[in-house]
Amino acid sequence: GIFASPGVVLSSVENSVGLSLLVWFFAGVLSLLGGLCFAELGAAIPTSGGDYVYLTRGLHPVFGFMYAWASFICMKTGSLSIIAI
Repeated sequence: GIFASPGVVLSSVENSVGLSLLVWFFAGVLSLLGGLCFAELGAAIPTSGGDYVYLTRGLHPVFGFMYAWASFICMKTGSLSIIAI
């Protein structure tokens, strides 16, 4: 999490506090842009289904199908097992 990884970021940038804060800032901006993109997709395609619907309508139904199976097999099961512990 965010409270466990500052040491890793600091050691990755050769113990430069200013550079590590810059890395955190750009990561925050990137996360904000990703959230705003999903908000825009949610406003443009107001149906239930989330990522599956966005991939199916935006790219091709094959990509939505592959995402649904990958999510079912490995992506969601890992996070649910961590939550269950």
